[in-house]
Amino acid sequence: MKRNALCASLIALALAGNILAAAETPNTEMREPQAVLTLDEARKLALASSSSLASLGLSKDSAVIDERLQRYESLPSVALSASSSITAPGTAAVSVSDSAQLALAASATQTVFSGGKNTVLASIDRLSSSIAREAARAGYFSVLDSIDAAWYALQEAYATKESAEASISAYGISLEIAKARLDIGAVSVTDYLEAESNAEAARATAGQANRDVMIYSRKVASLTGLDRLPATERADFSGYEPLVSLFSALSDADADALVEKIREASLANNPDLAAARLAREKSAKQVSLSACAYLPTVTAGVSTGLNYTALDGLSDPQVKVSLAGSLSLDAWVTRASVDKAKIAEKQSDAALGEAGRKLDMDLATAIYGCVAEARSIVSSAKALEYAEKHYENKLELYKLASASVNDLSDAASLVSANRGALIKARYALLSSLSTVRSLGAFDSDDAVLAAMTLK
Repeated sequence: MKRNALCASLIALALAGNILAAAETPNTEMREPQAVLTLDEARKLALASSSSLASLGLSKDSAVIDERLQRYESLPSVALSASSSITAPGTAAVSVSDSAQLALAASATQTVFSGGKNTVLASIDRLSSSIAREAARAGYFSVLDSIDAAWYALQEAYATKESAEASISAYGISLEIAKARLDIGAVSVTDYLEAESNAEAARATAGQANRDVMIYSRKVASLTGLDRLPATERADFSGYEPLVSLFSALSDADADALVEKIREASLANNPDLAAARLAREKSAKQVSLSACAYLPTVTAGVSTGLNYTALDGLSDPQVKVSLAGSLSLDAWVTRASVDKAKIAEKQSDAALGEAGRKLDMDLATAIYGCVAEARSIVSSAKALEYAEKHYENKLELYKLASASVNDLSDAASLVSANRGALIKARYALLSSLSTVRSLGAFDSDDAVLAAMTLK
């Protein structure tokens, strides 16, 4: 039995050496240069191909035109008209040519008083164009959120796939050793089948990860407007190590202070909150506009004209000046309009409060998430380091027939679980940072990283 175990160990060592050597052989095909899509380029493509963002841009342009038209309403209304006529022949002594008449008239009308209606309308249109701008800004960050979410999901799928392939390699070594031992009768069929089952389970996990890669590749391609997604740049987490170290060491009080700091910037820059503020102001203007109906409207006008007839010739021009006023006596209708506008004002006030509460909650969730994920990254990295050493130890014992297939499987599962936890924590951190960027309307990722400190 000792000789069989020794032979099995030598065979296992040879097989393991061959497998490791094959794994270390450089793959020249993978080193061929190819176009690589970066996250910044993907964002630009997504912004350029977004139909919703283009529609919001058109809405903004339309609102600007409405504002311009309202400014024109405050200018005098000028009109020019011309007319001609002849009288059909009848019993009268006047001929058709003698009855010909020509008239030319010009007029200008100006509202001199309307209870401030034009001024309020101009303010409302300015607010409408500002709201459209904020909606376009919110749409901009919404597109960034969508492409970032798809991009990080794709990168996480790639990392998960690589982890699964590493597990296949590990279980493959175990299976090859088990097969060598089975051939010489050093292990039972049950142990061999367990090793084979573990290898097949690892392949199934890799297949699922590959499915996720294909799905999110299509999603990123769709968002960027590309027919086929090229190779993508992998995330470099080394640049986030200082931030991870900082966040993982934060106390709860420090995390609260960070939330308050980012909150101040977000209150000033968040487009959804800015649009809610403008909508609240617009609804207040609508109340004033409805109340303008209580006051009279006074209009001044001036007109002149020339008349020409075949019999009398050209008449002297006459200038007429008019002043007209009107006042609605349907006070109950005006009152109902004012009351309805006040209800809308209360609704917009409630919407503003809700927007502020939602921003506070979303921001706190994202920042506390960053802290929790940073701590998870640190702990998962340490756990993975321990698990890898534990696996290496079990593998050596397994090669020497001092550990069972089950022992090696448990060690490999521990490595896979901790590697998966590290992958999830890393990309969850990037997703949370992306959320903070959108909530605070930061110009760039660097601006987010600069703001996410307590200094």
